[in-house]
Amino acid sequence: MYYMHWPVALKPGTELFPKDENGHGVADPLGTDYVVTWKAMERIFKDTKKVRNIGVSNFTVGQMNRLLKNSDIVPAATQVELHPYDIRGDIRELAKDHGIHVTAYSPFGNLNPTYKDKLKEKGIKGRLIDDPVVKRIAEKYNATPNQILISFQIVLGNSVIPKSVHTERIRENFTIIVLDIEDVFAMSKLHKNAQFNTAEGTFGPDFAPKE
Repeated sequence: MYYMHWPVALKPGTELFPKDENGHGVADPLGTDYVVTWKAMERIFKDTKKVRNIGVSNFTVGQMNRLLKNSDIVPAATQVELHPYDIRGDIRELAKDHGIHVTAYSPFGNLNPTYKDKLKEKGIKGRLIDDPVVKRIAEKYNATPNQILISFQIVLGNSVIPKSVHTERIRENFTIIVLDIEDVFAMSKLHKNAQFNTAEGTFGPDFAPKE
């Protein structure tokens, strides 16, 4: 899978991901349009046969719709932040309508302290893995909150890519729990539209989605 990671062009330079003094990515407002980038990816897929699939990541519904209207190939997958605090029903519905697979990243919410102010804005006082609902469900199945949150994504039909650098947690993340439907509903009700990994948060306020 060859992904377009963000629908935003970076300024040319020698750094892989240049950042300014505020920690924002150094994007180029006049840079290459993501539709143009997608056209190039289509050529790599069709003409060179060097990739098996092409997809997108961090696209909004508006950006996805614009891409679909201006492309020959429907993305095989879209990779988005997905967890009970933001179940992303809009992007999942669009993906279903077009046969696009959904891959969920940050299934535990974002534990990065950089986003603590955003958590407060959404009325979130702690980490998702410490949410009383998630912990109660984990206790019911004698599982960890992480295992419950990964299993939640599987129930929704998504592939899920948790991140960890700890060997024991990596092993732990391979255990999938068959959740009762009432537990799936209980976690779905935690939705707060709390998305932490946005173009605005990564590249600054000038890159808030306008589509």
